[in-house]
This record gives sequence, C-alpha cells and structure tokens, in this order.
Amino acid sequence: MCYHYKPATEAKRIESRFKATPKMPLGDAQMTNGYSYPNMPVILNTSPQFVTLAKWGLVPFFAKDEQEFLKKANTLNAKIETLESLNSYKNYVENRCLVLAESFKEWKHETVNGKLFKIPYEIETADNLPFAMAGIYSIRNDIYTFTILTTEANDLMDEIHNTKRRMPVILGHQEESLWLNREPLKPYYNRNEIRLVAERI
Repeated sequence: MCYHYKPATEAKRIESRFKATPKMPLGDAQMTNGYSYPNMPVILNTSPQFVTLAKWGLVPFFAKDEQEFLKKANTLNAKIETLESLNSYKNYVENRCLVLAESFKEWKHETVNGKLFKIPYEIETADNLPFAMAGIYSIRNDIYTFTILTTEANDLMDEIHNTKRRMPVILGHQEESLWLNREPLKPYYNRNEIRLVAERI
C-alpha cells in the first residue's frame, strides 16, 4: 500500500510536467504520513488546468462524522480491482484525479537470525520527474478528499514491498489525460511498464 509519499509542490516543475497551475501555495515537498490526513496537491478531472489541495483520506457522502469515519475506515488507499464493488468508493469511480508526487516510501521486510528488520526505500520514476498516481475524490461540505489507488506490485515493488505486494497505480505521461477522461479501470490493473528506481534510506 502507499501511506507515505513526497508530494510535488514546486510550481515550475508542476507547470512544466503537467501543464497545470497551482491555485494556491502547495507547501513543502517532504515525505508525508497519510495518517495525519494532510492536504495534498491533486489535479481534478473537472479542472485539469489547475492544481488544488485535497485532504488525503476519502470521506464518502454517508459518513456522519469525518474524523470518526477516518478512524474506523482506512481510505488512504483503495484497491483498483475492487473499487466498483465497495460502498466507500463505488459512487466516486468517475471522480478522477491525479495525485502529484515526487516519490513514495515502502519498507522491505527481512529476517536475520530470527529477528525482523524493516528496511525503508524511497521510490521514484526513472526519469526523476514528478509523476501522477491515480486517485478518486469525494466532495463533502465543499471539501475535497481523495484516495490513492493501488494495484499488484511490479517486479521491483514485489521485491521491496514483500509483505503486501502492492504499489500505487502510477500513470504514464500519455495515460494521465485518459485517466481524467474516465477511461475504464481495467487497463490500469498492472503497472509493469512503469520504470521505477529505488534507494535504500
């Protein structure tokens, strides 16, 4: 799964890469823990020319209390394969967004002499440019919230994320506009064609 990532926040890099303009200052590009439910930069399918901030952790319309819902339900990530069948997500499949990132973080589990070690890795795309993770969003009380979609790990992430064997759905440059235009989900189930590099940190 993906619970830590470094958002893309530098306006010039975002404008060059995504042809979108931030509506407001986006803060610092630092590795962020999703369980703080931060506001993060996204591009919404309703306004692809702009970057806006949305709260990480999708809150559906039926949640009576946002904080209570987020404590009970982990909506930081959603499996793309089951998206259309789960109550928390099925009403938002057409609400597409690009989640703008510089890198994300996962831990490799290794056992040495009977002791478990969790080794952190920072992962980015091979071109060292900002990239987009596939997301969906909800609008509730005029507040945007989103979740990052995940899929089966590719070869690199299968080696690193060797317990859950999942990874975020990372979109290729040519796929981003198709995603925002609500292309069917199934073409994004496998991400072996996305070249990633990882560094132990």
